[in-house]
Amino acid sequence: MGALVGAGFVAWSTGTLPFFGAKPCWDAVADRDVEALFDGKDVEDSEMRPEWVDGGELQGTCRLLAGDGHARSQPVQIRVHDLKGVTRDNLPWADEFLSTRMTPLGGGLLGMSSDTRAWVALPDECHEPGDFSGPAVVDAAVGDDEFSRNLTDAGVRARDRQALARVVVDVANRTME
Repeated sequence: MGALVGAGFVAWSTGTLPFFGAKPCWDAVADRDVEALFDGKDVEDSEMRPEWVDGGELQGTCRLLAGDGHARSQPVQIRVHDLKGVTRDNLPWADEFLSTRMTPLGGGLLGMSSDTRAWVALPDECHEPGDFSGPAVVDAAVGDDEFSRNLTDAGVRARDRQALARVVVDVANRTME
């Protein structure tokens, strides 16, 4: 009986009881990051699991959106993909995700983050880039463009930057699993 109670307590404290809902985006995005990005509002997600398509290209998407029309409810679009020929709204990936506003992730990770954009490259073991394609990446974008939120509070911007960095790393780890 004591073992059952102990196991139940551990499951409860880690949020893994059967009645707890799955985390968004392939069970990868932590509640603290959803809370940081959406000020604790309820969030809906729609996802397409990352998979290999069309001769070896990696594709997957997840979209997070606050369901109540909250002011900070701009969608967060998370993508897992190859860099070959990638554009979003006809904007080349590098123009959107390589910016002077972004800071390196550090810790030996190839990636960058800002308060509205983040990306991390998947290790070569997960994807063999071809002669004319770059690495596979996980990226996250808040809103339509890099300046869509225009937040003046440096603390909130730092919180969002850190949350987006954790999101792309967590999704990359889940993708590698």
